[in-house]
Amino acid sequence: MVQLTSFGCGLDAVVTEQVAEILHSVGKPHTLLKIDEGTQLGAVKIRI
Repeated sequence: MVQLTSFGCGLDAVVTEQVAEILHSVGKPHTLLKIDEGTQLGAVKIRI
């Protein structure tokens, strides 16, 4: 599973933690990509 989030703030932080725990418990990998909102694509390219 690949999860996209905006810096893991607010509700994203809770969902991210729960998804990671569930996937870990069944032996599945968890990939998290933190994406900025904005027009500057440099940060997105670096993270990907």
